[in-house]
Amino acid sequence: MEGSPSIEIVADDRERESGAIEALCARDEVSLRVERLTLGDYLIDGTLLVERNTPADLVASIKGGRLFRQACRLAGSPLRAAPVLEGTGAALAHSG
Repeated sequence: MEGSPSIEIVADDRERESGAIEALCARDEVSLRVERLTLGDYLIDGTLLVERNTPADLVASIKGGRLFRQACRLAGSPLRAAPVLEGTGAALAHSG
């Protein structure tokens, strides 16, 4: 159907401060819902889970052991999963 959104995305409600939700809303081809996801930060077309981390989030999740639990849950999901690291090497170098 011409003019209809071609990509359906569900964004986790905890992603509101990331800026990604606003950027996705600005895209005509995206139909976006915001709700609490039990796994991942974004669900794309019901088939792909995206887990987004900043360098600081990544370091904190490694130190706290959360990263490995999260990775196991993503790997055990029937959906495809994609981790995304958002940031620069410089930000990671200053994370301690």
